[in-house]
Amino acid sequence: MLSDLETDGDGLVSLEEFMAGKPDDVTESQASQLFALLDSSGTGSLSVQSAAS
Repeated sequence: MLSDLETDGDGLVSLEEFMAGKPDDVTESQASQLFALLDSSGTGSLSVQSAAS
């Protein structure tokens, strides 16, 4: 769940948080590509609240 990756309390998942929480069998390249797809607005972060809805 995306909220599990959010560690600094701002309600957003940064690329750094996303990468830190990636499964071991996912490469950094794969995780980076997925983050870019999920960050459709290009803000560099993912909203935990919008992902939950």
